Amino acid sequence: MFVRELLKCISDAIQVAYLPQTVDETMRKHALDQLGNLSSKAQGEILSIVGNLNSDPHRILDGEELSPGETKKLLLALQLVQNPQLMILDEPTNHLDMGSIEALTELLSTFPGAFVVVSHDQALVKALVDTSDVTHWCIADGQLVTKGHF
Repeated sequence: MFVRELLKCISDAIQVAYLPQTVDETMRKHALDQLGNLSSKAQGEILSIVGNLNSDPHRILDGEELSPGETKKLLLALQLVQNPQLMILDEPTNHLDMGSIEALTELLSTFPGAFVVVSHDQALVKALVDTSDVTHWCIADGQLVTKGHF
């Protein structure tokens, strides 16, 4: 609900990459269709990002049986090539293995724009706090609490 409301408040002038908490078959098919309609060069850029997120790009090209984690990586990569100014990630570590989570953390720590990560994954939150210039908020007992600027 928070993410939905946040997305409504963002100006259309801001290029946003949004990664939902859950992905479904429709999203998988749409992402694969998008990938298939791109030039070889654009596909290469996207598959390079997918590879950097710890997935085999050849599996993405095969496309039929992508896991939810592979689908999330593909969705993120398709948006990252558009050079978003803001990324909003809702529980981005769902369906990701440890290597992929580490790769995602690295991607976020070097992202040149702003990002909002909604997560229960304390290891991800700690890693982002340790590697990025972030403000950490949490919801405790129904209240938004600022943990501070790190």
